[in-house]
Amino acid sequence: MSKRGQRLRDLLTATVAGVTRFLVAAILPRLVIVMFGAAPFAVLVTQGFASETSPSQRSEEALLQQVFVDLLAVTQSADPPGGFSGWVARDQVLGKGMAEATTLPGVVPLMLETYFNPQAVAHLRTEGAVGISASDVPVSNDHVHGVGLSSPLLAPLPSGAQVAMLAWWPVAAQGATPLPVWSAANTSRPGGSNGYLSWSRLVAVAAGDQVEVPATLAFAGRYRAPERGVSLMDLSHITLSAEQADRWMKTPSGKKLAGMVLGRSLRAGDHLALVAMHLMLGNGDRGFWGTIWWGDDHSGGQPLMAMGQGAGYRFDWTGDAVLPREADGSPNRCFNPWLEGALMDSGEGAGTDANCISCHSRAAFPARGFLQVSRGYRPVEAGVTTTGMLWSLALQASRE
Repeated sequence: MSKRGQRLRDLLTATVAGVTRFLVAAILPRLVIVMFGAAPFAVLVTQGFASETSPSQRSEEALLQQVFVDLLAVTQSADPPGGFSGWVARDQVLGKGMAEATTLPGVVPLMLETYFNPQAVAHLRTEGAVGISASDVPVSNDHVHGVGLSSPLLAPLPSGAQVAMLAWWPVAAQGATPLPVWSAANTSRPGGSNGYLSWSRLVAVAAGDQVEVPATLAFAGRYRAPERGVSLMDLSHITLSAEQADRWMKTPSGKKLAGMVLGRSLRAGDHLALVAMHLMLGNGDRGFWGTIWWGDDHSGGQPLMAMGQGAGYRFDWTGDAVLPREADGSPNRCFNPWLEGALMDSGEGAGTDANCISCHSRAAFPARGFLQVSRGYRPVEAGVTTTGMLWSLALQASRE
């Protein structure tokens, strides 16, 4: 075949692939909703759930997955950052000055954003938690038999309140960018950090449908061979304006991660790819907790969707710190390799042994134990003020 014929065939293949991706990711879900309503769509995106789950558990799973799907769709809007229309960024709710979680000792850098939906913001305002500082936090001085008691700062988030934390990865406007990929069966450090710097797999991400995969990519001071190419269209992402790039470069995590991944500063036209997200749905108690991370069939969890862009994200969730128990009888695990994977063993296992509810049940001021891993229900430390399952609030109050 001539070079011209080859180019025409490649162009036709790329066009068909692009149209197919658009139809599957954008048109088909909306067509299902129009024809059959939202409930069948929730069933569609929750294929593969374990049959032994109860109807209430399946509805909670379906709700979490539906919210994730909705958030992935709006995440690609450029303004506000993250595209969460009506949601409010952490700094606008709690005030600036909180130490970045990814600048703390032992944690690999990630570009994180936390958003509160209107119901969550209203709850924080009602409870007097907006713009809180250490001087605003009452610390319990009550004692029973000489043991200090903890006291609550605010009531748990009510039904309808939602909090999302997004983890972004920089991708260059031109050329291939290295992206680590988690392998569930490749926990290289059972008692130590399993952050992305230790992951054995790497892919090359680039804009466009056709990704030219280089023999090696520079990443964190080393040259590594990517196992395959991935189109940026397979990940939810945003394209940075000059203002957004400058804002991220003023953060410690943005500056450090851009240097590690791109070897330079962020600039207009670069992209941020969504690699992970935590989501909490309030219920007046401990809430329902879901998490997604970008990966493949070797990355644990289950696909967020059966098809489309969401199929590239893995999903897990929990509504309890103990149940359902693991195969060995131990309390339930629910973790995100991007967010908890780097946490080291503090006596109850490393980050791969974490449970969202167990960890966040300990959220309190002063924010001691923020990086400790736990499963099951643990008593709150005496003499602290609990912060309604929100570590962001505990860290904000601890900034002084």
